[in-house]
Amino acid sequence: MEDICVSMIGFIIALVITALLALVAVAVAVSCWLMAYRRKPKTTGPLPHPPEFPNPLFTTPEPVAEPSPDYLS
Repeated sequence: MEDICVSMIGFIIALVITALLALVAVAVAVSCWLMAYRRKPKTTGPLPHPPEFPNPLFTTPEPVAEPSPDYLS
């Protein structure tokens, strides 16, 4: 096994460059996450409905039974 000699100044410079690159990577990841979070549409229900036809799940006081899917048609 070979020994590798590195000067103390070179080792410190390498650590500083590595730390700066890690900081930049974290900053880019956080900014991408924030931009994606801000562009997410704000919906109040499972599906967006126009005001003239509101979502029946949120307009009726009693629970509405979900329709059974018709797989034969």
